[in-house]
Amino acid sequence: IQRLFGVSMALSSGAELDRGERRRVADEIQDALADLRTAVQRPLGRPARATQTTLLDEVRRLADEHPELHVVLEPGSETEVPAHLEPVAQSVLTEALRNAAKHAQPTRVGVRVTRADGTFLLEVTNDGVRPPTGRTGMGLRLAAFEALQHGGVIEFGAGEDERWRVRLLVPAEGRL
Repeated sequence: IQRLFGVSMALSSGAELDRGERRRVADEIQDALADLRTAVQRPLGRPARATQTTLLDEVRRLADEHPELHVVLEPGSETEVPAHLEPVAQSVLTEALRNAAKHAQPTRVGVRVTRADGTFLLEVTNDGVRPPTGRTGMGLRLAAFEALQHGGVIEFGAGEDERWRVRLLVPAEGRL
C-alpha cells in the first residue's frame, strides 16, 4: 500500500517525470506487485519486508513532493526508528498523509516520533479537520491490522484541539 501510495503521489503531482523518475515509478510498481504476491501467499502474522528507506527520509521526501500539505517533523522527534518497525511506521505515515491530502485542507501536518517506557509512538496531526462524510475507507484499517502484527495499535480521530490525529503505538523492542 505504501509503495502504491508513493507512486500515486508522484503521478498526481502534475510535474513532468524525467527518465530516472519514470524508472523509479516502474520499479516501485514492480516491487508493490511482488509485495502483494508475497502477502497473498504467506500466512498472516509474518513480518513485513524490510524497507529501502527510513521514516525520516520518507517524511522529507513526502514534504518535498507535496508542499501543499506543509509537512513538518515536530521538534524533539526521534530520528531513528527500530528497523523492525520501519515498514509499519512508513505505512501509517503514508496513509495519514494520503488521508490529509484527500479529506482535509490542512495548513500544517505535524509528524512526531518518540520513544518512552518501551513504546514507540508515531503521531501525525493535521489542522484541516472536516465534518465526517459517512464514508470510511480501508487504509487505516489495514494499517491497524499491520500494527496488531507488531503488538501495537492505531488510534485515529478528531481531537479536542480540532486537529485530526493518527497515532501508532507499538512496543519498541518487539511484542508485549
